[in-house]
Amino acid sequence: MEKFPFIQFFTADWIQDTQVLTLDAKGAWIDIICQLWISPTPGTRTWNRREFQTLLRLRYDEELNQMIADLSRVAEVTMLDAKNAKVDGWEECTWITISSRRILRDARRLRSRKDSNKKYNDKRTRSKRQKNDPETTDIYQKSEVRKKNKSSGSPKAAPPERALFLANLLARRIVENNPMATPAGETQIQSWAYEADRINRIDGKPWDVIEGVLEWSQRDQFWRNNVLSMGKLREKWNQLSMQQGVAQISKRKSMLG
Repeated sequence: MEKFPFIQFFTADWIQDTQVLTLDAKGAWIDIICQLWISPTPGTRTWNRREFQTLLRLRYDEELNQMIADLSRVAEVTMLDAKNAKVDGWEECTWITISSRRILRDARRLRSRKDSNKKYNDKRTRSKRQKNDPETTDIYQKSEVRKKNKSSGSPKAAPPERALFLANLLARRIVENNPMATPAGETQIQSWAYEADRINRIDGKPWDVIEGVLEWSQRDQFWRNNVLSMGKLREKWNQLSMQQGVAQISKRKSMLG
């Protein structure tokens, strides 16, 4: 999606749509809207339990259940447990996904505008080549046929939500460790998500284990400077998981005295 440093804010719509919310819920919702706008998947975002509690600055299950019920009036809220099954209460929630219909609609509009501009520019380029360089017309047309054949296949399935969450988590940890680092873009996040899916689906590593190794790699003084992509996490998995286990054993021993 095309990125902008601002978001359209329609005051009349805001007043009307949020009449059902308390002042606390309104404050949480405007903060979440900003999070959704800058998300690598604009309009929707997934948090784990701890991250969402930190975002809302709420500690008790009763408060969180009430806040989620309020937010459900203005957004689509999905809660999953550790086995990716839908749940209704915060007590069993491990992952929470919030989507804004307005931002999703704006994202589709921007993508449509971008695709239309690309088609227009491609058409102009093709017309210009055929007019000004007739000797290369056959070659150009062959390349167009190859491109068309390549794009006519079935679209690639989207990565699982847990994979997208891990990709976003790695992107955030990299920037936290090095504020001067260039944030990962949407294409890079998607690529990392597919790699995380391979770690789970092909390598057989559970999602919670992947998250644990990823978090440890970004805390370790050496590995945080070397694991800067999901591909590197997968490549160095054996070393990372072994050293993480050693570090955990050492920590337990030191705690026991």
